[in-house]
Amino acid sequence: MNSLANWPRYAEAVCWLLCVTALLGCSKRQPENERFAESFTQQVGCNATRIRYAYHHQPDDYWHERIKESVARANRILTSRAFAQACQRMTMNKTNGKSAQEVCREMACAGIQSLNLGFFHDPNSRYIARKAGADIVQFNTAKPNSQAADAGNVAHEFTHVLGYKHFTNRAEFGQRSVPYRVGGLVRQLDTKLQTAALPQQLSY
Repeated sequence: MNSLANWPRYAEAVCWLLCVTALLGCSKRQPENERFAESFTQQVGCNATRIRYAYHHQPDDYWHERIKESVARANRILTSRAFAQACQRMTMNKTNGKSAQEVCREMACAGIQSLNLGFFHDPNSRYIARKAGADIVQFNTAKPNSQAADAGNVAHEFTHVLGYKHFTNRAEFGQRSVPYRVGGLVRQLDTKLQTAALPQQLSY
């Protein structure tokens, strides 16, 4: 009788457990017995990542220059030793069944990848970028001071091209997914790069 009376509590607990599992996903970090790679681009078979882009419609000069510089910095960072070493130490989920090292190597060794870029202007939107149609990434031109089209944002969108997803568009809930983890790390290293704090570690 008591077990029947407690059934709603059990059901609620199971429900919460399933919700938390769905939100967190299966987090993966580098196995303790797997050696960290100093660099990926020096490994045999690595075709160093080169993000390219084309415009769905032409932006103004400011956004053209911003994207040009951000893509160049993202390419440099993703193929750097600093990225390889920091990335392998991260815990991440939504890895498509891969280890952290496999994900990080893919980021550095993806070869030529293309982004089809567009733009929208909405100061009331919380999005700095969004997907439009099957393969177009639109940057919010109302958010130049909110990381829109910076190197981290470019890297985040690049992970989507490689097939990585997050279960929510809210960064505070999806921050351990591959897109947010990689984008955040590239943004962090880009800040150090611009302040000359990584003069040596950004070599291949």
